[in-house]
Amino acid sequence: MELKATPANESRELSDDSIEKHNARVADFDAELYRVLDAMTDDQCREVVAMAKEEGLAMNQIAERMRTPLGGKWADNEHVRAGIDIYQSALLRLDEYDDDFRPRPARIPMATTADGAEIFYLTAEGEYEVVVADRSARFKAGFDPKFRMDVSDAARAEDIARKLIADGSRSLDLKMA
Repeated sequence: MELKATPANESRELSDDSIEKHNARVADFDAELYRVLDAMTDDQCREVVAMAKEEGLAMNQIAERMRTPLGGKWADNEHVRAGIDIYQSALLRLDEYDDDFRPRPARIPMATTADGAEIFYLTAEGEYEVVVADRSARFKAGFDPKFRMDVSDAARAEDIARKLIADGSRSLDLKMA
């Protein structure tokens, strides 16, 4: 099944009908791919992991090589998406890790704000956690912090920290009144 770009109407806006058709095509693709993933054997999972870790194949190459053995019906232009899902499913089934596709669970300290809020990156979830005293909030990372936090993620974390601090001081004021 091939995913196609959803055409916009004359005003360049997507119509409800075109969005529904696109979503239906995506749902069909997902259902077919999940059927294939569920049917993978442990031996096939080991083969997929070896392709990535030992042979160094890219995700599109894994999908291309595994399409026939898995009975997949995706088009050539869908190899990247299919390959990523195949590889992640194999890693999960075998309880193996990959820095890019299934990182080991870790809570990495990233920064401390001027107000004392601590910011952590949760590798397995791809989220940041902002901690102020006994309160915390999480948000999805916009970018993978391989080298450091992205500026937009850092700004969002600082905004969340200010809100947590403000909520805490309001609670404190209420207790004192």
